[in-house]
Amino acid sequence: MGKHVFSSNLIGRDALSENTTIALKTRKQREWLVFLFLAVCLAPILAVALVGSWGFIVWFSQMIYGPPVH
Repeated sequence: MGKHVFSSNLIGRDALSENTTIALKTRKQREWLVFLFLAVCLAPILAVALVGSWGFIVWFSQMIYGPPVH
C-alpha cells in the first residue's frame, strides 16, 4: 500500500513538472513578445514623441521670448 501511494505521488510530481515546464515555456514566449513590442513599437514612438515635444517647446518659447541672441 505504501508503494502505491509513493507511485501516485511520483505521477503527481511528473504532471506538476510537465505543467511547470509548459508554464515556463509560455512565460518565456510572452516575455519575448513583450520585449519585441517594447523594442519595435513603443521605443520608436516614445522617441519621436519626446523629440517632437522638445521641438514644440523650443518653437513655442521662441514665439514668446524671441529667437536666441548672441
